Amino acid sequence: MLFRSGGRALPALAGMAVKLFEIYRSGDCTLAEINPVAMTARGPVAADARVSIDDDALFRHPEFDLDERGEVGDRERTPLEIIAAKIDAHDHRGSAHFVQIDPDGSLAAAEGKISIGFDGVGTGVSLATLDELVPLGFMPRNFCDTSGNPTASKLYRITKVILAQPDIEGYVFVSCLSSQQLDNTARGIVKAFLELYPDRNPNIPCVFCYRGAWDETAIEMFHTHGLTKSPLVRLLGRDASERDVALAFRDLHARWTAERGGARP
Repeated sequence: MLFRSGGRALPALAGMAVKLFEIYRSGDCTLAEINPVAMTARGPVAADARVSIDDDALFRHPEFDLDERGEVGDRERTPLEIIAAKIDAHDHRGSAHFVQIDPDGSLAAAEGKISIGFDGVGTGVSLATLDELVPLGFMPRNFCDTSGNPTASKLYRITKVILAQPDIEGYVFVSCLSSQQLDNTARGIVKAFLELYPDRNPNIPCVFCYRGAWDETAIEMFHTHGLTKSPLVRLLGRDASERDVALAFRDLHARWTAERGGARP
């Protein structure tokens, strides 16, 4: 049709394409599509269109009046999810991505599993670790990814969010083998733990696994601040696998439960 009309629609179509690209760039879109284009007497018209916006860029577009909902489905975001989302709002160095996949622990209870807090550097290593933890009887209350070299401040705030979840029976942190500055990661986590547990003795079992750049400095930081003196803290290094992390947490949790006479908090 276009060429039978002598190409008269070409300028209008070119203008449409340019405007679509401008929307794509200015709106931080992951997709901007017109399909189909209807040829009318007035020229080409977008008969249907679809635009998808990057959730992580919504803070730059208050004019859209949109709320990030993709990962939480139709439910409202929880108070902790709202707090966690603000951590990235004004600091774009790395991520502190937090979602409560079992907000009230009911899913873990229905499955007969124990609810824990979780943080991982990288989605791949997080899923691999959870694949080891879940068969051992532990289910994450939340999913958290603190990758992309976030600041110590971000780790400090997101760690406090994770540990604010009621009735969790443990905390697991694991990093992947990457170039992330794990000394900054550890600095934020250590600060959060020292504020929450000034006696250096957490009240739940905690396993930390540091593997990657500056991992030895990160581990030394825990020793320096006395956190490794707690019987409820286990620190692992670059030689540990995801399976080692899960088994270490299982053993620590079993000892903690036995010392409490089998009672849960």
